[in-house]
Formats: sequence, structure tokens, C-alpha cells
Amino acid sequence: MPHFGFQALRLDGERVGRTPLETTVTTTPGKHLVEVRRAGYVTAAREVVLGDGARGDVTLDPTVDKSALAHEGGWLAISASETQAVITVDGEEVGLLRGPMQLPAGVHTVHLERGGFLPADREVYVALGASRTVSIVFEPTPETRAQYVSSAQSHRTWSWITIGAGAAIATAGVILALVEQANLGDARSALATAEADFQPGGPCDPRGVVNDPTGCTTRVNDAASHVDNLETGRTIGWIAAGVGGAVVAGGVTLLLTGDNPHKYDERPSDRLFGNVRVVPQVGAGQYFMSVSGGF
Repeated sequence: MPHFGFQALRLDGERVGRTPLETTVTTTPGKHLVEVRRAGYVTAAREVVLGDGARGDVTLDPTVDKSALAHEGGWLAISASETQAVITVDGEEVGLLRGPMQLPAGVHTVHLERGGFLPADREVYVALGASRTVSIVFEPTPETRAQYVSSAQSHRTWSWITIGAGAAIATAGVILALVEQANLGDARSALATAEADFQPGGPCDPRGVVNDPTGCTTRVNDAASHVDNLETGRTIGWIAAGVGGAVVAGGVTLLLTGDNPHKYDERPSDRLFGNVRVVPQVGAGQYFMSVSGGF
């Protein structure tokens, strides 16, 4: 990646190098104008007065020239693994990460923070008139990781409990429905036999002599009640099977939509956190230059 520092470091109008400086600049005693220029930034300048043998430090704070970004900038989009991340670009806090940002072309240092996660630093190059997308995966703090794993495992446990309970309800409902259905044939035959006794010439024919009229009625009522009970039990069984199936479906949905307890177990190679940090080289933060006086 090409390194773009501030393109011009000028002393009294003459270019003497570019930031970051590797050595000090020696000049004559007196008043001097120090300038730092870079495309897309407002020129930063400061006067310094040096005496014989004096040494001075100059701090310059270049700011982005937003009016020049249309022809001297590009776009940077950050794809972060967590929402509500706060972004800082070149030492200046931008705020919540919301969408692509227009920046001056060149190298920029991006710093992201999100509560419960380690800060992420990345040095990125934005090409002139182009768009760049950078993915950043946050690494949780030990406390966040422990809480996340506990919650995910609890969610998964309750999902399996829900699936098991639903399966048990569905199985019991199917068994009940099948058993009641199996007994229903005999019960209907018994009812038909009891009702046949009331046919002409039968022992319960009301037009003839009935020895036990109460018993005849009781047999029919009992047989009809038995059929009704079996039909009701069969209906309840199928309803229970449906409810159990719905519970199983809900448990499966919970399982599939739940968090993965192992989400943070592996660390992608592009994570730059913690003890692996990129030191900012250029940007709109503070830049230092040492100036020494000579005889």
C-alpha cells in the first residue's frame, strides 16, 4: 500500500520534506513560517521564533477541507460485526458508525469502540474518487464473552426442552387418537346392537311387551355415551398432536434463531485488536516537527 503523508512540509515557503519527519530540520535564527499541506485538508501553518542555538517544537492540527472532498477525496465504508460502534478517524471522533464516509484520498487511521468489546484499530487507504469497504470484527471482553456464552447455552437448552416437551405432547396425542379410533368400531357396533333391540319384534320394541324397559334405555344410552366419549377422546388426541407439533416447531425455531455459543471461539486473521495495533502515521490529528537554530 502506498504511504501518503502530508504532501508538503514547508519552511518559509520552501519544501523541506513531508510528515512524519524522521529527523529534525535545521534553520537560521529568527522568525520562520512552518506549513503542512495535503490534498483535501486546510493548510496548517504556524510562525516560530528561534534564537541562537534554540530548539523549538511545532504542533500542527490540519483539518479536513470538506469543500475539496468532491475532487480530492474518496469514500470509506466500515462493515462492523457489532452495531452501535463509535468511530474515530485520524484522531477525530466522528460518532456512531452509520454509513460510508467521504475522506481525503490517502492513508487514514480508523479507531472503533463498542461497549463490551476491545477497541479495533485499522490503517486504510482511500483512493481518489473511489470507494473502499473495510470489514472489522470486534473481539468481546472476557466478561462479555462469558455472558454471551451463558445466554446462548441457556437459550439452546430451553430450545431442546421445548422440542422435547412438544414431541412428548404430540406423541401422547397421536397414541390417544389411535387407541380411541381402534375402540370406536366395537363401540359403534355395540350401539347398533342396542338400538336394534328397539326394532319391531325386538325385546325392546315399545309396541310389544317389554320386560325391562329401563334396562333397554340404559343399554342404548350407555352405548351412545361410550361412542361419544371415544369420539371426543380421538378429537382431543389429534388436537394434542397438533399442539405438540406446533411446540416442536417453536422449539426448532428458537434453536435455529438462537445465538451460537461458539461465535467468538475463533479469531479471524484480519482482526486487529488488543496487543496487535497499527500506529497512526498520517491524518488529521497532531503532528510534530522539531526545528533547531544554528549559528
